[in-house]
Amino acid sequence: MMRIGSIVLGMQEAQRKPRSRWVGLVLWGVLLPLVLLVALGWMLSDRVFVIDMMGAAQMHLCWGVLLVLLIGLALRRWRFTACVLVLLGCALYPLLSGRTLMLPKPEITRGDRSIRIVSVNINPENESWDDALSRLLEIDADVIVLIEVPPELNRSIKNRGILDGTDFPYWTQRYWVERQTSPCFVLSRWPIKKLDTGGDPIMNQNALHVLVDGPQGAFVVGLLHPLSPRGNGRWTLGNAVIEMQADVIVETIKRTKLPMLIGADLNSAPAQYRSRVLREHGLRQSKPLLRMGGSFPTNAGVPGPLRVQIDDVWYAPGVRPVAWESIEIIGSDHDGVFAEFMLD
Repeated sequence: MMRIGSIVLGMQEAQRKPRSRWVGLVLWGVLLPLVLLVALGWMLSDRVFVIDMMGAAQMHLCWGVLLVLLIGLALRRWRFTACVLVLLGCALYPLLSGRTLMLPKPEITRGDRSIRIVSVNINPENESWDDALSRLLEIDADVIVLIEVPPELNRSIKNRGILDGTDFPYWTQRYWVERQTSPCFVLSRWPIKKLDTGGDPIMNQNALHVLVDGPQGAFVVGLLHPLSPRGNGRWTLGNAVIEMQADVIVETIKRTKLPMLIGADLNSAPAQYRSRVLREHGLRQSKPLLRMGGSFPTNAGVPGPLRVQIDDVWYAPGVRPVAWESIEIIGSDHDGVFAEFMLD
């Protein structure tokens, strides 16, 4: 009987070994390379267009890596699980770097040294721009950054005095250049001065830096809106613009010695190259990590958690975020951002 039992156990063990080899092959030969791509691919996002586009879904891909980790735990493959755990940390790094964990929404009252800024891609084809603008002007903000302004709103601000008599009588603009830059405006509650961004003509047409003389103290506001990466050419050009503008932002901060806030639609998510360039230049996103959901697209039936956060207010040292809120914009395919900062 003992001999028969040993034979049966031997047969079962022989059956397990091929099965174990196949499981190992799938884990190490299929799943681990995919995890490696998610964990380290963002480091190559400046070189490969497709890899950078993958970064738009980095958070969702991290959930996939977590699932692989749980599979490794369930199968008791400890070395495999340890490798995946390390790679999960690498995959999360561009999402976590420099981010605040959680912030409340702006309250009705605020401190004397607080700065409130709204940044909005209002949509160049927005037929309800007048309603959208009216609601924006009701917000208790110091500055409103308008990106991709519709032609009628552009003319109404420049030629028809639509802001006269409002709480935001001061404004300046970034001009429209065909196939290169969108018309954008900075509206302010307080007196402003447009700053020189250098002699480079390409930079002058892309950058807009404004000195705001507010009661809480002077600060600088800028805007960023590079070309959307609808193809390799536009992606490359937009990346080059961000690289140049990031350098100019650093120079503006050094020259003025003032805190700086950037209203931005980067057409790029936190794990993509354009966001990485700004982080490497000392800028940080204000959106808190645990505020789920993205800002784009809002008009295509895409649930909030599946949208991409391409709109935000970035900030440099000298201020710290104390409140953040996503705001719905009538007629736009983007949500706007309403952020509050405190001067250090």
